[in-house]
Amino acid sequence: MTDRGTGASPLDTRHPASLHPREPLLERTWLEDAQRALLNILEDSGAERARLEEAQRAVLNILDDFSNEKAHLQGTQRAVLNILDDFSNEKAHLQETQRAVLNILEDSEAERARLEEAQRAVLNSEERLRMAAEGAEIGTWFWNIQRDEISWSEKFRTLFGLTSNTTLTYKAILQVIHPDDRQRIDQSVKNTLELGVPYDMEYRVVWPDSSVHWIAAKGRAHRNPEGVAVHMQGIVMDVTERKRAQEAQKHDEARERRSVELKRSNDDLQQFAYIAAHDLQEPLRMIASYTQLLAQRYKGRLDSDADEFIAYAVDGAHRMQLLIGALLAYCRVGTTGKELLETSSEAALEQALLNLQGALEESGGEVTHDPLPTVIADGAQLVQLFQNVVGNAIKYRSAEPPRVHVSAKKNGSNEWIFSMRDNGLGIDPKYFEKIFVMFQRLHGREKFSGTGIGLTLCKKIAERHGGRMWVESEPGKGSTFYFALPERG
Repeated sequence: MTDRGTGASPLDTRHPASLHPREPLLERTWLEDAQRALLNILEDSGAERARLEEAQRAVLNILDDFSNEKAHLQGTQRAVLNILDDFSNEKAHLQETQRAVLNILEDSEAERARLEEAQRAVLNSEERLRMAAEGAEIGTWFWNIQRDEISWSEKFRTLFGLTSNTTLTYKAILQVIHPDDRQRIDQSVKNTLELGVPYDMEYRVVWPDSSVHWIAAKGRAHRNPEGVAVHMQGIVMDVTERKRAQEAQKHDEARERRSVELKRSNDDLQQFAYIAAHDLQEPLRMIASYTQLLAQRYKGRLDSDADEFIAYAVDGAHRMQLLIGALLAYCRVGTTGKELLETSSEAALEQALLNLQGALEESGGEVTHDPLPTVIADGAQLVQLFQNVVGNAIKYRSAEPPRVHVSAKKNGSNEWIFSMRDNGLGIDPKYFEKIFVMFQRLHGREKFSGTGIGLTLCKKIAERHGGRMWVESEPGKGSTFYFALPERG
């Protein structure tokens, strides 16, 4: 090899004397040494070359690895860029999602506010409903059919007379219902559960104290998706007063119908009695006239039996005339009565006493009176009433001369109560009703005359004026007859 620095051979450097001729031995030794040196150099150069080649290969390998690594890095870079792009997209998506979540949260908050408002409205509505139910005296109930448990409100418990708040079964509730209503109620509940018929019933419940109360109940059944009734709920309220009013109204209507029918029957009977009595007067008058004529013309000319029979006929005809006259007078009270006008009851009494003057003088009787009021009445009928009662006092007198006192007092502000107290025989209380019945007598005709219609007539007169009549008495202590007349007719 040549020295790159000077261009001279290395032999020249090592052996400067070689520029001059040497001896052959020495030359050969030098050549050998040079050859060996050259070989060593060549060997070193080959080794170096190998090392260089190895280094070159290593560098190439490094370059290949670097190229691969660069490619890997470029792939990694692209992946990172893709990841960054994905992250950017995901970030945008997350931001969009976040905005959506915020919007949802805002909507949820608004919905929550609306739900809370709706809940408050429901609670207020339930409270108003509860207050309305309590104010209307309405009880509520709920029946869980599957568990057979019935729960209720406090008002329900009160209406059914229950003493415990323990949940009851359907059969237990049925036992509270009146026995006559149980089957009807049970069938109605079955119809509601099985057929969907509305439950709307009225029935009676029996409280522990045995008192009976009327209940009105309404309800409906709720069903699952399969259509099976799972529970039933409704309301109850007390209708006892309404039922009592309805019953009273029914009784009043029935009584009114009976009253109308009775009045019609009485009117028909009275009309018949009036017509019959009126039509009987003429033939009876003829019978009486001819029997009296027989008595006058043939008395003593026939045997004693004939005289007795004729006397019976005359007496019977006379009594028949009296009865028919009394019956006509009774019929005329309602048919031929005069208009009710302001009438002095004191003047009516004085007229009656004037009509009874002969009987009073004969019996030694005396009639006194307090100041008597002016009333709305039929004057002639009021005279007849006073006359009949005072006449009875004279007729049924005791051993003492008859004494009668007439008075009147206000009963509250709507009627006058007249009383006529005597010192006569008195009446057993068991006959207080009988003496006002037509043709009913407490004494035989042999002892006291009369038709047995006088007090009946007096009572009818009082009733025609919108009043009433009654008696208080004890045997041997006289009697007091009362009649009431309204202050205004």
